[in-house]
Amino acid sequence: MSSDDASATDVVYLVPVLPLTDRTDGLPLATARLHGRPLFTHAVRTLHDAGGAEVLVTAPLHGAAAVRDELDDDPRATVVEDGETLGQALLSVLSLEASGASDEPLLVVHDPRCPLVPAAFVRDVVARADAGDAGVVVGTRPMTDTVKSVVDGVVQRTVDRERLVVLASPLVMRLAVLRRLAGRPQLAECADLDDVVSFARAAGVSVEWVPAPGLAWRVDDAAGVSVLESVTDGGNRPRQ
Repeated sequence: MSSDDASATDVVYLVPVLPLTDRTDGLPLATARLHGRPLFTHAVRTLHDAGGAEVLVTAPLHGAAAVRDELDDDPRATVVEDGETLGQALLSVLSLEASGASDEPLLVVHDPRCPLVPAAFVRDVVARADAGDAGVVVGTRPMTDTVKSVVDGVVQRTVDRERLVVLASPLVMRLAVLRRLAGRPQLAECADLDDVVSFARAAGVSVEWVPAPGLAWRVDDAAGVSVLESVTDGGNRPRQ
């Protein structure tokens, strides 16, 4: 949504820089570098391109200074020193936003581990959330791994991949939905998007899955970042 569109629903844009680590070397994934820049800076730029005149960036206290340094030349990004988990980051957003509006703003959460999500897709997910009835709307990619069911420690049959999705980004919900989830202490324990979506579903919140473009897939390690570099050009933009 554009900030200069008077009819647009208010939108709060958030990039959470979480201490989620590369499973191979233990380094924070959000600070891994793609084309020389941390993943979270790519996510911030995407939200700016999607219409976010102001973007909140939450960071753990011990890493906030480094995050602020990387964003020093971006006056439209505000770093909030809170958020060891995504749940804590979401609670920080609530503490900054006034409640009681007749039409609560939408919250757009962009996972830095999906740094090449196109801005047009973010706008599409926001529009779906604004127009639809689902409590949470989230981008997904098809499951490509083979998944087996396990019962009492024994591997059983192969699960049909057509019934499964992998979370990508962004996740969009109204702040009113987040306030409802915040009434449960387990929210603060949600580490990332997967946990938040599972928690929302368990709380009875409806979830809409939106198929995301190929470049929206989430990286889990440094090798994944290298693959992203191989499919993008030197200008840091996805090939069309």
